[in-house]
Amino acid sequence: MAIRVKQSATFMWPVEVMIPKSGGGFDKVTFDAEFRRLTTEEWREMVDRMAQGKIDFSDIAIEIVTGWSGVNDEPDTPLPFSHTALKELLNIAQVPGAIYNAFSKSLNGPAREKN
Repeated sequence: MAIRVKQSATFMWPVEVMIPKSGGGFDKVTFDAEFRRLTTEEWREMVDRMAQGKIDFSDIAIEIVTGWSGVNDEPDTPLPFSHTALKELLNIAQVPGAIYNAFSKSLNGPAREKN
């Protein structure tokens, strides 16, 4: 398949979040985030601002997440995306890093496995 120079403005990507559970261990929960497709220059600038301590994972999520599916406010009740809802989701301590990791994976492709 040939690569297209013109890409869609956004894309959906799975985000895995490890939520601590009582008694030890974690529950793995997933949702699909709709990410804004960044240029190489935009991503470098964002990483530079993070390295300088000007932004953190939550700030990056606010800049790149444009929608989602699989986020509920009550069992079986989907939560519509909004910036207010995103900020509420980012209050779960494990979520900002999980979003950053998912976006990074989308940029870097699959990790190479060791033999």
